[in-house]
Amino acid sequence: MENVLKETCFYETILLETNYIQNKANNAKVIF
Repeated sequence: MENVLKETCFYETILLETNYIQNKANNAKVIF
């Protein structure tokens, strides 16, 4: 059970980071 929780947290962190990078890219497009 603990492993599943760790993997879920890991996966969600990747999703958050990907979202953050995509938002940065979108903001950069708006600026340029």
